[in-house]
Amino acid sequence: MTKVILVTVTMTLGVFMLSVLMVTQVNSTNWNTTAKQDIVAFKQAIMDNHPGVFNAEDPEFMMILNTGYEESLLAADQVYLKEDYLKVLRDYAHLFDDPHLGISPTDEFDVPASKISAGAACSSHFGIAELEPDMFWISLPTFEPNQEQQKNLESIIQRLPDLAQSKLIIFDLRDNGGGNSAWGNKIGEALFGKDYFRSLQRPASVWWQVSTGNIDFLQSYVTTFEKQFGIDSKEYEWAATTHYGMKKAQTAGHNFYVVERRSDANDFPIQNPVKAHLVAIIDEECASASLDFLDFLRVVEPPVLFVGRTTAADTIYMDVRSVILPSGYARLTFPMKMYTQRMRGNRQAYHPDIVYDGDMNNTQELQKFIFSLKARLVAPSL
Repeated sequence: MTKVILVTVTMTLGVFMLSVLMVTQVNSTNWNTTAKQDIVAFKQAIMDNHPGVFNAEDPEFMMILNTGYEESLLAADQVYLKEDYLKVLRDYAHLFDDPHLGISPTDEFDVPASKISAGAACSSHFGIAELEPDMFWISLPTFEPNQEQQKNLESIIQRLPDLAQSKLIIFDLRDNGGGNSAWGNKIGEALFGKDYFRSLQRPASVWWQVSTGNIDFLQSYVTTFEKQFGIDSKEYEWAATTHYGMKKAQTAGHNFYVVERRSDANDFPIQNPVKAHLVAIIDEECASASLDFLDFLRVVEPPVLFVGRTTAADTIYMDVRSVILPSGYARLTFPMKMYTQRMRGNRQAYHPDIVYDGDMNNTQELQKFIFSLKARLVAPSL
């Protein structure tokens, strides 16, 4: 930004002149033109990379993309301030009604700290607490752990087999907006055993949208999973196989790389080896990989009790990446793959079996509520 030095005659005049020059600098960007440029890039990024473009079972997607594009360009004619710029882009993204598709400001946009949501107040700490003898509270605030959180999460997973015969296990999923569904799978396999966990997996197909940008991003998965899980892990194998499959599909001229997931269920159901009664605490922030984990818990027998609030709902479009729009002021996030035959329907949320009307951020009060249900939760009839 240009440095301005003013010599003022009076303090009043000096303040007035400084204010005028500051306004001139702040409004030096033509937000009308900038908005239109980024709207065009928004649509093109979706056309190039989003699986909904070729999804014959979702004709509404292209209608939203095209109609929203025209409406957004018209709205951009009335954009004069940077707040209007961000709003017109977000309004376009909101038309898709998909939490995996959205607009966020970059650091270049210079959003005041007071206007950035701080999120909910509950803890981001992973841990296991034995609140009463043989009754365990397991905090799982995210499936996208940082390096320190990952160590704690891995420690939880290592302890889970020893808890299978306890009286009660409570999974605290408050604020868990997802991340990598591999963590939910690891938790399921550790507690229930691989055989039982896999016996409950439902057949589904995953369709990856083939594009150069998506392929390049999947290469980052390969690198990340090698560091996070190790080269001998199934997570690394999945990333490397998916990346290779995408490249092969692109060479063959296909729009999708398709992965068929078969069910491991058989004619002789495997008995649930876990004796503990299970509770999952859910709230409005539960989304994406968190919902994938709930998909598994929902089909466990005897049933897992869901307590709290209705979760978020997502679409069949998953696994996101982001691009910076040409102006540098906004970031577009969008999914790269879609599910077919997924057990949970499109935009389907999970509702609690028992609603909690108290403050979801007050862990102590929530724990009191959960343990007020203790007689029901650990009753022999369950």
